Amino acid sequence: MSSSIRRFSGSVFVTGLAALSICGAVQAAEAPTIAVKYSSVDLTSEARAAQLYTRLDRAAKRVCNVGSEWDVSRKQVARTCAQQALNRAVMDVDSAILTAMHKDPRGTALARTARR
Repeated sequence: MSSSIRRFSGSVFVTGLAALSICGAVQAAEAPTIAVKYSSVDLTSEARAAQLYTRLDRAAKRVCNVGSEWDVSRKQVARTCAQQALNRAVMDVDSAILTAMHKDPRGTALARTARR
């Protein structure tokens, strides 16, 4: 299972390979990618970091096809792919607040609150 994130000028590119690898060999160039821009986000603000976390989480789930109508084993692969993609995205952004939020199980709850 693999997923990757690439950082480019205030953007994080979320790429999911694990969900596609179920169907056979997948080249990184063929894998779906979503750019999440954050250059204007104030990452010193917990609320703004929570909003970015939500966007990264959604992108990881979308690129890894979480929620697709698959059998149980494929759903698990998609969830694992999304978690790996989110882990890498948070590392790539390199924000102490975002990293702390990701490591804290309540981080997701905070991110949900920030969406309101």
